[in-house]
Amino acid sequence: MPIQKISFTHRFGIISSSYKQKIEKDVEQKSQESDRSLSTNSSNHNKKHLLLEVTEEFVRDYNKASASERIKQNEVIYRMLQRLKVFHLCECLTSICIGTEQALIKRKILFGNETSSDNILAYARNINTFTTEPNTVSQSKNNEHVCLMQMLTYQTKDENDEDLSWRIRYMGLLCMSQIYKHLQNERRHKTLSNLLWMFIHEYEQNERDNRILEALKVGRFDDNIIQSMKYDLTESQLGTIYTNIAQRLADGILPQTPSSNLQTPKTTTKRSFKKSPNISSPPNIFSLPASPTAKIDKKPVPIKKIIQDNINDVFKRKEQVLQSIVIDQYRKKLEETKEETADVIEQLDTMIEQAMENTTLNENDLASVFTSTNKKFIHDPLQERRALAVSMGDTLITDEQ
Repeated sequence: MPIQKISFTHRFGIISSSYKQKIEKDVEQKSQESDRSLSTNSSNHNKKHLLLEVTEEFVRDYNKASASERIKQNEVIYRMLQRLKVFHLCECLTSICIGTEQALIKRKILFGNETSSDNILAYARNINTFTTEPNTVSQSKNNEHVCLMQMLTYQTKDENDEDLSWRIRYMGLLCMSQIYKHLQNERRHKTLSNLLWMFIHEYEQNERDNRILEALKVGRFDDNIIQSMKYDLTESQLGTIYTNIAQRLADGILPQTPSSNLQTPKTTTKRSFKKSPNISSPPNIFSLPASPTAKIDKKPVPIKKIIQDNINDVFKRKEQVLQSIVIDQYRKKLEETKEETADVIEQLDTMIEQAMENTTLNENDLASVFTSTNKKFIHDPLQERRALAVSMGDTLITDEQ
């Protein structure tokens, strides 16, 4: 078999001409088979994963269908309209819940007449065991019980092959996520926000259909209902669709940074207060210069210094406590010694009065006064006697001789 080098792209580089033709045929067959599979399976598989039910293929098939086939198509259209009504019901309930300020109305829309938090969380845990009759939400006589929590259990049984009720459950979970996003900014409804978060968390743990759980991801960025409630925004402030997409993705993905880091520093220009010769200012008006803005340089404080300062503060507090205890004890001791000194002074006063009358002092009397406990107040009793004698102008008679 002759070998020739051809310009056909292949990973082996050099191939024969017959093998080249075989490869080309295989590629054409695979492309044709893939096109056929896409055309045949588009009506069966792709429709299950699209929220937009009325597609061009559906309209084309309906126009080409015969009279008998159109009867079946009309039943499908009727079920689609019923689901569309429930879609709009979820949107209306969400807009009312976001627009009202009454906590009771918000709770009614979310959980209906259920008041127990335990029952609400149990409802989310047993979400797979609940079954509802087809179209029970739209055909219910008592509309007071219709709430978003019941939308998560919406199921239809009259359809043969496909179960499209997951779209209603998807819409209910999406509306709940948007309401929770709104309640996060309101401090008055903190309790309801926490209960809704726990309900969504329990539902996420027990839901098995990943298509429904996609609503939690979409709810982080899709806030059309919330934006529609803000009437003060103008078209110029909303911007283009690309800026809205970028803003929503940034709010959901990027970490929240403080506003001081995002703002650009403003350059302050100093105003000159020199008067120009051409401009004449009024005589009684004085222009005060603007006070210069203080520049605050924020430097990172080391952790070691913070710990040392805290330890020093503890030691200072303990030292102050000990000092207050010592001062209190010293004050009590002074009060006790004050009483003892008062007794000694009274005894000395009586002895001085007797000495002035008799002009004599007995050493035994002084010894009785200056006991061992009182000597700490008067150091030398003899000097005290001499001082008394000098003050009286007489000579004391002692037994020293």
